[in-house]
Amino acid sequence: MAGGRAAGLRTIWVDRGSWPSVDDQADYAVADVLQAMEILPTST
Repeated sequence: MAGGRAAGLRTIWVDRGSWPSVDDQADYAVADVLQAMEILPTST
């Protein structure tokens, strides 16, 4: 998460039962990759 944030990117955490440290909070937390895909922008 920290690397993405340092690069100016928004981050998504796919929650598999553990969470990174408080310093590594994501912009979004999802249960699976399908939910993450709903957040990602699509190009046309």
